[in-house]
Amino acid sequence: MVNQEANLKEVIKLTSISRRVKILNYLSQNDTLSNKELENKIKSTSQTLKKDIDELNESMSDAAIIHFKHHHYSLEIVNHKKFQKIINGEFKQYLDFNSSHKRVAFIIYHLIEKNNFVKIDDLSEIMSISRSTLNNDIKKAKMHLVKYSISIKGIPNKGILIDGTEFNFRLALLYLVYDYYFSKFELSSTIVVLMDELADEFQLNYQNKNLFKKIIAISVKRLNMKHELNELTSLYQNYEKDNDKLDVFFSILSREVESGISEKEKDFMSFPINTGNSASVKVIKNQEYEREIRYIFDQMIRTVEESYFINMNTEEFYNNIKHHLMLLINRLAFHVPLNDIFSDNIQLKFPLAFELAKVSTEVFKQRYQLEIEETDTSYLAVYFALFLEEAKIIEEKNTKRIAVISNTGRGTFELVKRQLQEVVGLEADIHHINEIDYENKNLQYYDFIVTMIPIKIKETIPVIKINSIFDRKYIAREIDKINLPSHSIPSNEIDNNIDFSYFKLSKDFNYRSNVTFMIEQLVEDNLMDQDFYKRWEERENIQQMIYDNGIAIPHTINKGNAKFVLSIGIYENAVVTSKDKVKVIFLLGIPETLEDKQQQYLTFIYDKIFSFGTNKNDYEKLIMAKNDNQVKSVLLKGW
Repeated sequence: MVNQEANLKEVIKLTSISRRVKILNYLSQNDTLSNKELENKIKSTSQTLKKDIDELNESMSDAAIIHFKHHHYSLEIVNHKKFQKIINGEFKQYLDFNSSHKRVAFIIYHLIEKNNFVKIDDLSEIMSISRSTLNNDIKKAKMHLVKYSISIKGIPNKGILIDGTEFNFRLALLYLVYDYYFSKFELSSTIVVLMDELADEFQLNYQNKNLFKKIIAISVKRLNMKHELNELTSLYQNYEKDNDKLDVFFSILSREVESGISEKEKDFMSFPINTGNSASVKVIKNQEYEREIRYIFDQMIRTVEESYFINMNTEEFYNNIKHHLMLLINRLAFHVPLNDIFSDNIQLKFPLAFELAKVSTEVFKQRYQLEIEETDTSYLAVYFALFLEEAKIIEEKNTKRIAVISNTGRGTFELVKRQLQEVVGLEADIHHINEIDYENKNLQYYDFIVTMIPIKIKETIPVIKINSIFDRKYIAREIDKINLPSHSIPSNEIDNNIDFSYFKLSKDFNYRSNVTFMIEQLVEDNLMDQDFYKRWEERENIQQMIYDNGIAIPHTINKGNAKFVLSIGIYENAVVTSKDKVKVIFLLGIPETLEDKQQQYLTFIYDKIFSFGTNKNDYEKLIMAKNDNQVKSVLLKGW
C-alpha cells in the first residue's frame, strides 16, 4: 500500500490535473473517442495524450482502465465508487510543493487561516521555495481569487494580507483548497454517516454529495475558529429551510460547534442541496420565491422575442424551465461548477436553441452582474431545444420500455426522451433513473437501457451508451429501427412560404453598404416594404447582428408580404467591420403576422442559418456556391 501511494505521488507530479480530469470526463461520456478527437478536446499533442493515459492507467488500475484499440480510446470502469472519488479530485492530496497548484492552495489556505499580515520571507521559509517562485505563485493566487471577490494586498514592512468576506473565504477554501488539504477539515464518523443519509434522501449526485460534505467540514472548522458569516448573498434561496430531517441533522451537528449554528449558517451549509436537485424543489411550496424567477423568465422571453421575433408559449415554457432557473441562480451565487457533459454538442446539434439561450443570459448579466459560463448556457439551451423540438415529434404507436440512466437534471433527460421518441415513437414508456438509484432498481422491466454514464448491471439487458446529445441514426441502428421519422418540409411548401435570392457582394463595399444595396434591390422587386431599411437600421444601431464564422443576420419585420424573404449575400473575401469579419450575409424579412406554421418555418430558417456557424463542411459549400441554384441547394439540405 505504501509503495502504491509513493508511485501514485510520482505519477501525479507528472500529469496536469485539469487535463487528466478532462480526459476521464470525456471518456466516461462517450463510448469511444478517436485519438484525434480526444487530442482536440483536451487541446494536447498525441505524445502528451499517450503519456497522460499511460500514467492514468498506472495510477488508477484498481478503479478504471483506458483501452486503446483501432486508433480509438475507451474507458472500462472497474470500481465505480473509487472512480467517482478520482473524478471529484481525490488525487490532489498526493501532490507536493513541486506542483504550483498545491503551492497556490497553500498560500490561500495560510492567509485565510492567519487572518493577518504574513511576511514574504516567513512564507517563503515555511514553503521552502524561493522568493521569486513565491511571488509568481501569489500572482496566480490573486488571479484565482478574483472570481470570489477576494484580494491579496501588500504593504511594505508588513507583508501580505488577504481581504474578503467570510462567505467568499469559505467558497475559496471549498474550490481552491479543500482537495489539496482535506485532512485539515475532518468530521466525526457520526456526521459523515448522517450526511450520506441526507444525500440519499435528497437524491444528490456525486458532485453535490461531495460539495455537501466539504462545505460542512469547512464551516465547522471556521465556526470553531470564531469566524461566523456576516451575511449571505441576496441571490440565494434555501428551498429546504423547513425540512425536518435537515433540522435534526443540524441539531446533531451543533454539538461539534462550540457556539452553536445560526439559521444563517444552516442556510449556507444547505446550498449543495439547493443547487443540484430540481426534484426536491418541485415538491415544496415555493410560490414565495417564484416572483423573482418569473421576472427573470419574462425578461429572457422578451429579449428573445425582440431579437428574433419568435413567439414563445410562455406559460408552458415557464413551467418547464422555472425549477432549472431556481437552481441556476443558486449555482451562480455559490459559483457551483457544472460538469460539461455536452462539450460542444448542444451548439452543434441545436444551434438556434444555443443562440437563444446565449441571448437570454444577458438578463443575468444586467440584473445580477454575473457572467454565465458556456456550460450553463448549454444546460439552458436544453430547455430552448425542448421548446423548438416540440413541433417535430411525429405520432407513432410503440410500446418500448426504456430506462435512461444519467447524473444530470430533469431538463437533460426530457431532451434525451424527446429524441428517443423521434426514433421509437411517442408511445414508448421512457423512465429516468439517477446514478445513485440504478443499482437498486429492477431493470428487467425494460426492453433496453440508454445511459449517459458508465454503469455496471447484473441483468442481461441491452445497454446503449450515449452522449447526452446523440446521433439519432446511431440510436436507430442500435435498436434495429432503420425507418427514421422524417421532419423535412416538402420543396413546394418551401417555395410557397419563402422567397430566396442570392447576391455576390463586392469587397469594395463594407457590411452596411452591402446590406443597404441588398435591401434596395429587394424593395425594387416588391419583396420588401419601403420602410424595411429604416427598421433594420434602428435595430443595427442598438446591436450589430454579426455572429460566429463571419455570418451576419440582419433581420426585422417586413410589412405587406406574407412570405419570408431570405436573401443570401456572399463575399469573395471577408470584409472587416468595426469589430468582426463578415463573409456571408443572411438578410431576413419576417412577415408582420406569424401563424403557427410560419413560426415553425422561422425556427427552421434560424436553425439552418446558425448551423453554418458550427458546420464547417456546409459553410465551405455555401461560400463556394456560384449561383442561385447552388446556394439554394446548400441552404435547403436537410429541409
